[in-house]
Amino acid sequence: MLFLTWEKAVSMLKGDAAAINMVGSERMRSFKIALLAERYAEGVEQDSGAKIRAKAAFDEEMAVFEDVLFGLRDGSQQYNLKKQDSPEIINKLNQNIDKWNKTIKPMLQNIVSVPTGKELTKALKG
Repeated sequence: MLFLTWEKAVSMLKGDAAAINMVGSERMRSFKIALLAERYAEGVEQDSGAKIRAKAAFDEEMAVFEDVLFGLRDGSQQYNLKKQDSPEIINKLNQNIDKWNKTIKPMLQNIVSVPTGKELTKALKG
C-alpha cells in the first residue's frame, strides 16, 4: 500500500541516509500501529485499563508516524531530515501523504473508535 509508492521515493533519496533510515522506521512503525490497533480491540474485551493503554500507545505511534511522514517532505530538525527540493520526490511524498490522510489514517482511527464487544452490546441496548 503506502510503502510500494515509497520504494520509488527511497530510490531517489540516494545519499540521504537519515531519510532512508526514517522510511525504514516508518515501515516498522506501521506494523506496530496495526498491532496496537489489534491490542486495543482485544483490550475492549478484557478490561478498560488495557484498552486505555493500547489507545495511548496507538495515538503516540500515529503522531510520530505522521510527524516523520511530513518531515520527509518538509524537513524536520527533530528527526534530522532535510527539506526535499526534488519535484519528483516531493510528488511521491505528496502521493503518500494524500493516501495517508484520505485512506489509511481514517481507517486506523475507525478501528479504535468503533465500539466492540461489551461496549457495542451496551450501545445497541441503549
